[in-house]
Amino acid sequence: MKVRVSMPGMATMAEIEDSKAGKVYKELALQLLGFGVTFRKTEEQLSEPGREVPMEVPSGEATEPEPELLDPEALDLETEYPEIKEEPRGYSGFLYVKCSHCGKVKAFCTKINIKYYLCRECGRKTDLEDLVPLYINCECGRRAKYMTNMTDEEFDVNCPECGAPVVVTWNKKKKLYEPIRN
Repeated sequence: MKVRVSMPGMATMAEIEDSKAGKVYKELALQLLGFGVTFRKTEEQLSEPGREVPMEVPSGEATEPEPELLDPEALDLETEYPEIKEEPRGYSGFLYVKCSHCGKVKAFCTKINIKYYLCRECGRKTDLEDLVPLYINCECGRRAKYMTNMTDEEFDVNCPECGAPVVVTWNKKKKLYEPIRN
């Protein structure tokens, strides 16, 4: 029977007779729980070629080395830790994008994060930054959520199910587009 002990970056394995595996497991468990059990190499284990044998572990609790104390005045935080600027990751999912060059509006879904939209009408890029949520609730029962770069107060969005126009308006408090309530 194989007994394996591992941790990130390290592993060891030993081939042990089935009759002794339970005892080895109990000893390992007791050692891990801090009961001071030690492992000893036996003549029998050493004489078998090609077999890995657990190393002897000293009994008692292990002590960790004391951490080095750093002088806060000796550190120059400006040079040692430069400001980390996180790049925007982009957007994925259902997007409702207006081309910033020709004004053409396109609704689509993307599975990968994109940072810009390439317009098929004019061939130019529109950067996707600070998109806001856009919710629609159609009379057919279909609900949808998009992220959009639109800035108009009100506009129509065609339902993805039936194609009927749904009027949405900007909600200043919630900072999103929502359907106009009847």
